[in-house]
Amino acid sequence: LGIDSPDADATKAIGVAHTAKAILDALKLPSYAMTSGISGLHLLIALNKESSEEAAQQVAEYLCKLIRLKTPDRVVLEGSGDPEYGKVKLEFSSNKSDSRIVAPYSLFDGENPLVATPLSWGELSPEMDFDFSPELIIKRIKNSDPWEGFGRRKVSANDEWEKLENHYSFLF
Repeated sequence: LGIDSPDADATKAIGVAHTAKAILDALKLPSYAMTSGISGLHLLIALNKESSEEAAQQVAEYLCKLIRLKTPDRVVLEGSGDPEYGKVKLEFSSNKSDSRIVAPYSLFDGENPLVATPLSWGELSPEMDFDFSPELIIKRIKNSDPWEGFGRRKVSANDEWEKLENHYSFLF
């Protein structure tokens, strides 16, 4: 899932990410967060190899819709046609085969290069600085891996899609 803040205001993305985390936890889905540039975040769930592209896409869309139900005044879904000004944009289309997603530790070129940085959920706070420089990343990697365990528990997007359809389709 992509969470993009308006006007490079990372605090808005962080608040929505915590709402997403509460939903993901309630659904018992292991999730991981990563910066995706200046003020955006990506939330990832490790899927098993049997998961279809269609199921992954549908699960992501359901999750974005559930997040929107919890925070309708703060978010807009991609492609909804709703006014976006000042709202966090939830993106679910990155699960399509022709889409691209930023890989962990990708470098964003610029005057002050930034790195797409895996985060622990405990790091996501309004005071958090998204300016992860290559030098800072080297220090972080030496100390700990916030994604330790990623992929140990993979979920079936096919099964999750079925559960979401059975339990939440009436909401949409």
